[in-house]
Amino acid sequence: MRPTLTTIGGTHPDVKNFDAALEQLDINALAVLLRSKCPIAKIEDPLHPWALNPTTIGALAAVQLAIMANSEEAQFKIGEAGAIELLLEFLESEQEDRRHCGMVALHTLLFDNPENVSLAVDAGAIDILMNHIDVPLPEARMLIGNTLRHIFVTDPVYRKEFVMKGGITFFVNQVLFAVENPDIPNAQFDAVVNMLDLLQEDDGQAIPELVLQVPAIIKTQVRYMQTESDDELSKCVLELLEMID
Repeated sequence: MRPTLTTIGGTHPDVKNFDAALEQLDINALAVLLRSKCPIAKIEDPLHPWALNPTTIGALAAVQLAIMANSEEAQFKIGEAGAIELLLEFLESEQEDRRHCGMVALHTLLFDNPENVSLAVDAGAIDILMNHIDVPLPEARMLIGNTLRHIFVTDPVYRKEFVMKGGITFFVNQVLFAVENPDIPNAQFDAVVNMLDLLQEDDGQAIPELVLQVPAIIKTQVRYMQTESDDELSKCVLELLEMID
């Protein structure tokens, strides 16, 4: 998301409240506005590389909260304001822009933040996110995968639940897709790192019962990844191959 938004102007109470919250950077007020379905004028310039622009005050509030979640303190305040639960509801919306804005905001808010992850899991985040692993947009699937990774690295219990709900199959499919689509930015790196983090403990030790569930095709396909110009990807691919060999 872009680093700033501007006030939008209008007479509807939600519009006035949004403009006031934006000017004051009022996290609590923005969290309340997540519920708003008040339509806004079309935003012409894209606010995100692939997510649809918001069409309502609620979705616009999600964008602003994602922009503001640039520190651990801000993440905590946004979670404390009740935004996590409301953003998970975005993912169950029939409005695609609302789903996209929710995905982007949740990814930012759960990154390296155990408190927000706990709030999200308590609100059913793993089930809700797993309902979106087959979305047509590759970038959205990548973001869902990365957000699930933010969750399961926080607690072994979350990793177990993710695996039980089909997490290994999802990540295998992400790796295979990345092999076939090397031109999508970060697709290969994200897929390999997510798989590595799933298969190992915090100390880097492999989890044998998970490694055994990885199909043999991964060993052959990962070797086709374009690692010549990416030392970091090359290192991760070798580490994955050593782990599953």
